[in-house]
Amino acid sequence: MLHDELKIEIDFKSDLRRIINSQLKSLNVEKEFIEKNNLEILLIQYHNQKLRRISESKRNVYFSKGFQYPKEHIDEFRSIVNAIKQKFETGEDVNPHLSQRIMNVDYNDDLLHEWGIHHLHLNTEMKSNGFIKRSSELLYLVIDSQNSYFINIYDHKEFQNIELLEIIEENWPFLLQKYLLNDLTSISNDQSKKGIRKSRKNNSFNIYATSSGKVYLPRGGGLNSAGSNVTSLEYAEVVIDEIQYVENFILNNKEKLALELIKQLGSCPDQLSLELKIENGGLIQAIDSNLNLVLELGNLSCY
Repeated sequence: MLHDELKIEIDFKSDLRRIINSQLKSLNVEKEFIEKNNLEILLIQYHNQKLRRISESKRNVYFSKGFQYPKEHIDEFRSIVNAIKQKFETGEDVNPHLSQRIMNVDYNDDLLHEWGIHHLHLNTEMKSNGFIKRSSELLYLVIDSQNSYFINIYDHKEFQNIELLEIIEENWPFLLQKYLLNDLTSISNDQSKKGIRKSRKNNSFNIYATSSGKVYLPRGGGLNSAGSNVTSLEYAEVVIDEIQYVENFILNNKEKLALELIKQLGSCPDQLSLELKIENGGLIQAIDSNLNLVLELGNLSCY
């Protein structure tokens, strides 16, 4: 058989850890955190870090019908919001307007995790760490890959205000459609600010009812028992499982692999030393740099 003498050196989990370590370092995550935690926790943190940040790409900007500027310093706030609007439209970096706490590995943005809502600080003064100086008033907004939806300007006390969801529902109902629970019209949990604050403190997974009588799953994914995003844990589990599956596929299909090697190299070598690479878009590759070999092995489903 073609593969009888083929030996394969492969450890995709170690390679994956190296890839994630590098990504976390580029996001300025502390070296100590990276070194002391296992692969699953690092993947959760990586996904969490990516959720917190807003990618630099051009987006359309939409204002809610009731969008209002604070009466005090109205011209100043209008100018700052218009500058942020322009940044979105031109694809400039708006991350300096986020809370500097995004750099803290222990920070969980409950507003983002539950309702998928970002908040930006409305100031023009830049601090030495690259973040905009904290402001009392915040711009609450939702983003997707092509659009930014400006909900309104509120202070820090509105993180638990169900009105935020109701503004989204009134202005852009399609943003909530896939989270709608059609069989429910009411729920029993306390949706006051105090009640929501308490449930988030307890890392509870919640569903929410608006005044329209509609009930929704958390569009941000929801909280798990550790306080991080449910989708971050799912991401970590899926990535590890799929990378392990690919490694097992290679080891259990040496005959097919040998045929591919003959196709690419002209012959089947006695040994491969394969290293995992994940391209933009989630393309999985196995590389043997000594042989100038690249095997494309499909895409991560959750990239």
